[in-house]
Amino acid sequence: MSEELKYVPSPRYIVSLWFRKILVPIDGSGLATKALDLAIDFAKRYGSKITALYIIPDHVSEDIAEPIKKSVIERQEKSGIKIEFKIRRMRFPASSIAKEIINEAEEGLYDAILLGARGLSGEEEIPIGSIATAVAILAPCTVIIVR
Repeated sequence: MSEELKYVPSPRYIVSLWFRKILVPIDGSGLATKALDLAIDFAKRYGSKITALYIIPDHVSEDIAEPIKKSVIERQEKSGIKIEFKIRRMRFPASSIAKEIINEAEEGLYDAILLGARGLSGEEEIPIGSIATAVAILAPCTVIIVR
């Protein structure tokens, strides 16, 4: 008598606990957009809540965020997944983009941060930028760097 082997999928709820709240810092770069797409995929699979975070200096008008916000809204409409768009102000030189990302992650109790390896700096020879490196080292939660 042979016993039939059955595939038993691993419980999804374990992984879903790792990705309940996802923070995606976004700056309009292609890698940030890829990170947002990955977060959308996680939301479809695990029911994650996504916040797209755009950081601007204190002295700059919030109007600068409109093209980024429009891009996020387009992704939201295309995917059917709700994405909160949040603007956070940065006081330069007292703060930095990486510090503001980490502050948001701590204050918002995020489970994961998904971010692009490089932003808009254009330094393609550098595989991981300074912001992604700082966030990966200092974040209070899981960090996934997208290339």
